[in-house]
Amino acid sequence: MRFVSLLILALLIPAHTLAQDDILADQDTIAVARPATRAITLTGFTRASRSVTLVSEVSGRVLEVLADVGDPLPEDGVFAAIDDTFVRLELASNQAEQSKLKSQAAYLSKEVGRWQDLVSQDSAAQSTLDELQQQLDQARLSLASLRVEEETIAERLKRHQVQGPTGHLVMTRLVEPGDWVAVGQALATVGDFTTLEAPFALSPE
Repeated sequence: MRFVSLLILALLIPAHTLAQDDILADQDTIAVARPATRAITLTGFTRASRSVTLVSEVSGRVLEVLADVGDPLPEDGVFAAIDDTFVRLELASNQAEQSKLKSQAAYLSKEVGRWQDLVSQDSAAQSTLDELQQQLDQARLSLASLRVEEETIAERLKRHQVQGPTGHLVMTRLVEPGDWVAVGQALATVGDFTTLEAPFALSPE
């Protein structure tokens, strides 16, 4: 056993010395590409690296489906549109109420300014000014509440557009135009097929 170990050591020393000599001879050359001895054809295929299930966040009737099985989602990522008529009417009502309160707040602001001048001249009662100021504050608070409600309605309106990652391909389509969908219902499955997989094998040698 000892003889074998010494023999291996003796064989390794010249090889190691030769490798050092090659490196010193050409410091810039790390590897040299050589022509392949035979041509190999590799056949690859695309596979979904990840898949996403598109789920409806609102209930309603489907107006339009924008992609079929095998089609990529459009640039905006919208797969289907759900009827949003009532949400748009609610948004319009909110905006009309905001306009009404803006007009009321502008009028009360002018009234408060007039009564402040009168109170400063001791020509009017302080209680009337306080009442007008209270009405102005309430109008402004109501307007602020309507603005928050407007943002909520606008967010609900966006959710009537069922969206997925842009460019993903539709793998399964579970809805058609005219169908009624409920909250949480799966409408489609889309996948990312941008990754190409190809087999590659090396012999043990």
